[in-house]
Amino acid sequence: NTGGATAENVVVDFSVSRAGGIAAGDLTLQYFNGISYQTIPLSACGANLCGSFGGAGFPVPAGYDVTTALQVGYVRSGVFTVNASVDGVNTATVYATAALTVTVAPGAAANIAANSATTISGTAGTPASPLPSVIVTDSNGNPVSGYIVNFTPGANSGTLSGTSPATDANGIATLGGWTLGTAAMQTVSAAGTTTLVGSPVGFTANVTAQFDLAVNITDNRT
Repeated sequence: NTGGATAENVVVDFSVSRAGGIAAGDLTLQYFNGISYQTIPLSACGANLCGSFGGAGFPVPAGYDVTTALQVGYVRSGVFTVNASVDGVNTATVYATAALTVTVAPGAAANIAANSATTISGTAGTPASPLPSVIVTDSNGNPVSGYIVNFTPGANSGTLSGTSPATDANGIATLGGWTLGTAAMQTVSAAGTTTLVGSPVGFTANVTAQFDLAVNITDNRT
């Protein structure tokens, strides 16, 4: 509300921050004009996003406050803080302030994609490097943590370990280990435990054989 301002027209100003940084499109902010919700344009102001509504200002009749409904739609996950102030148009008097902090969790896992290189080279009998890893995100591109990913070897594709890792805080799951076999081309695929766009993700290793050469020298002189 407007904090009892009656002496001049006022506007409502907003500043929105997010732990780790914020960018245009991370959220939408709207106010109700009595008929429908209207979007408040937000633009960068330092490290935050700022916006306002009220145009040239609106009057606050004596004896009561003016109230309006606000709604926020979050696209990106994280911890957001929305600060609002009711400011006089002519005097810049701050009549009222309010703050709201919201922790927005990512949505359900929806996408999977390669995080590491999908083609590597190696030698038979040695560990693959880098190990295959994938990233899992929700429908808005937010990383999803704690999601189980299953890595499966192709035929004649060596030995795997740690084949069902959970994604970390960045949405990344990495195969625990892959010892390359002797086939010239070896594969591993990664898939989610639910239907994900981009699944399965394939990884290929081009493998060269390892040879041990022993030479015996015999003295045949007589």
